[in-house]
Amino acid sequence: MIYRRCDQRASGTSGVIVAFSCLYRFFGSVICHPRRTVYEYLGIRMNRRIGAVSLITGFFLGWFLLPRFIGGRGFESSFGPLGVTRTSKEDFVIKGDHVTILSGAIHYFRVVPGYWNDRLLKLKAMGLNTVETYIPWNMHEPIPGHYEFSGMLDVRHFIRLAQKLDLHVIIRPGPYICAEWDLGGLPGWLLHDPNMKLRTTHPPFLAAVERYFDRLFPILAPLQVSYGGPIIAFQVENEYTAYGNDSAYMQAVHDMMRQRGVVELLVTSDAGGLTDAASFLPPEVLLTVNFQSNPKKSLTSLQNVQPNKPLMVMEYWTGWFHHWNEPAPERSLNAAEAAEGLKTILSMKSSFNLYMFHGGTNFGFMNGANEDHQHSYLPTVTSYDYDAPLTEAGDVTDKYRMLREVIINNAPSSSVPNPLPDIPPDLPKAGYGVIDFSLYIPIVDTLNYLPEPVSLKYPVPMEMLPVNHGSGQSYGFIMYRTLVGNEAKEVTISKMKDHGVAMLNFAPIAKLTWFAKQSFLLPVVKDVRVINYDLYCTDIF
Repeated sequence: MIYRRCDQRASGTSGVIVAFSCLYRFFGSVICHPRRTVYEYLGIRMNRRIGAVSLITGFFLGWFLLPRFIGGRGFESSFGPLGVTRTSKEDFVIKGDHVTILSGAIHYFRVVPGYWNDRLLKLKAMGLNTVETYIPWNMHEPIPGHYEFSGMLDVRHFIRLAQKLDLHVIIRPGPYICAEWDLGGLPGWLLHDPNMKLRTTHPPFLAAVERYFDRLFPILAPLQVSYGGPIIAFQVENEYTAYGNDSAYMQAVHDMMRQRGVVELLVTSDAGGLTDAASFLPPEVLLTVNFQSNPKKSLTSLQNVQPNKPLMVMEYWTGWFHHWNEPAPERSLNAAEAAEGLKTILSMKSSFNLYMFHGGTNFGFMNGANEDHQHSYLPTVTSYDYDAPLTEAGDVTDKYRMLREVIINNAPSSSVPNPLPDIPPDLPKAGYGVIDFSLYIPIVDTLNYLPEPVSLKYPVPMEMLPVNHGSGQSYGFIMYRTLVGNEAKEVTISKMKDHGVAMLNFAPIAKLTWFAKQSFLLPVVKDVRVINYDLYCTDIF
């Protein structure tokens, strides 16, 4: 399979090999005869002569012609050295067509699969030609060596649906994704190793990434546009300048992707530190920028750092996420502000990705958290509506309609879907009325249905528990129990990086808060939401 064997050599060379092999085998099979006769020996001599002709012909086809048809580099293209997605000074070139990327973000893992087609069709109807998605490692490998790519995690099906609607696809596979997702998409079981160093060249971390990529990229590589799929670009890591500046690490992630068959354009994204990013990124990786306001300033900075390359906003923040106990999202854009910003982006001939086009839902325990500079713990709510153009329920908003008008009137007409679909109707809703929860189970009664408890001398973080084949517990609840004698007066917890409840004989007696030193009798319940962004994302307890 060609896509599994590609490396960073120019595809002209690969084209020579492919063309020569095909021609040689073709002529050889026509001339050689299985019987040992004079015709066979004549055929062998002729075969050698034709083999020489095949080599010359193959060189011409492979170096000069095949790259133009299968997307190889030949003597051209400074970015995307193997695939068909390339860059010109002002835009992108996909299969020979100059394209402004008009993209919107939809995370398949935040949307029920039955709604995928509806959301993608509404994306196209807005005038967008591309859909972008992250890929969460912690969902696809919940415990080491156990992989999930079905149902809600069937990323191949999501990509194929996009292709049926003639949409391009941008993939952001991490390994770190942020996304307001638990631990930024990194599996919690990585923290079972007390010496683990995330997002570095620490050998155990890179080894885990490689094993995961070994399962992920055989799914993604055949879906690249070079092989008839819709994927035009991949992102290397995510917002790394907010975390570190290890060029060896970024080079390692880059190489892992190329070695596993990625031939299309590679990009990165950062909200700042573009000069730093340019200094430690592999030279073929295209820089892109993230922002919400002042697009002219950010795009000018990008242009100064990366002249003669197309501008790309990987994340134009159309809204913002919401933390628990916040009256409203920390910051957002109203419809008019979002439209004005997009108009400026297009006036500067920049491509863009609306983050988010449709936010969806943080199902289960997968909502992430932030920590501010005062060490306040800020867990993200279950809804990831994001004040996006499409609501969490998939409904069209005024922001959607205004952005659609901006795209129709300001984007290059050749890049807007033609014909532009009508806006699909919102899906029907149903009201359940008042629901009376009459049945419940006390927490003490749940213990009869849980596995045998783990006995330890001291409490440990859930990631350190000897469960799940020795990989710990990545998320959920933990009950810590101990017996205290009549002489016990109080228990003090000096540092707890989460919220919890202290109970005595299963009766709540105190709330435990982030980083607060508290005295109480018996802490028993702990629900972990792991930081998904910034330098604190390795903190667990």
